[in-house]
Amino acid sequence: TEHEDDKLFAYLVKFLENKNGFDGTVTELLEALKLFVDNNYKHDIETLPTKANALSRKLKNYDTHLTLVNWNMHFSDNARTARHITFKKIG
Repeated sequence: TEHEDDKLFAYLVKFLENKNGFDGTVTELLEALKLFVDNNYKHDIETLPTKANALSRKLKNYDTHLTLVNWNMHFSDNARTARHITFKKIG
């Protein structure tokens, strides 16, 4: 739902602020996010997608929103390997 997507976005930003960015595969991001949400917002663990490809789809919709909160997201172009994703703070 849209509300869950908003929550997921909020958790993603909190996670990035906490870790000062991220560099790895979407699967690694999902695992790290699960740990982060489980440790800090246990009641909301079902907000997270269960599969990396579902997270990947959601992330693509967040591109502009992330820029607005000063985060840059970059997907690697190599489709043969697991999707690599990098988040860097802007400015």
